[in-house]
Amino acid sequence: LPMLNIRGHRWSYGDRYDKLASKYYGDPRFWWVIAWFNKQPLEQNLRRGQVLNVPFPLEYVLDFMGA
Repeated sequence: LPMLNIRGHRWSYGDRYDKLASKYYGDPRFWWVIAWFNKQPLEQNLRRGQVLNVPFPLEYVLDFMGA
């Protein structure tokens, strides 16, 4: 069973969930994984400088979520 790794990302001007998913997972369609994991469904609620946790590996996270 692989271990879950977390990478921190400091939210900054111009960030969007789909851009983060593309950067970290190579696919913008997985934006919802980052939103779900951080319990922050709306980007509008995030503040510049806030640190989001990006879970890895994606396959393990999806399996855990049953997706």
